[in-house]
Amino acid sequence: PIQIEEGGTEVVREPVVDVLDFGKEIVVIAEMPGVEEKDINISVDGRRLRIKGGQYSKTIDLPAKVDTSVRKSYKNGILEIRLKKK
Repeated sequence: PIQIEEGGTEVVREPVVDVLDFGKEIVVIAEMPGVEEKDINISVDGRRLRIKGGQYSKTIDLPAKVDTSVRKSYKNGILEIRLKKK
């Protein structure tokens, strides 16, 4: 989905996201083409993950509580986030 500002200017797009549960770890994969890795911000609050970068923004409700430490990699427009469950 795209949010449109008055005047027709594109403001925010939601990236396509997959959430995978691997027992002790949750992996989130987001498609964010055209974004510089340095511009990607990730925040975790309980069971909620927020991803922002460039024109993309998405808040994801996770299937379990996770540690606030995040491992991420970004290559060819694909962001992979690994979160350890509490």
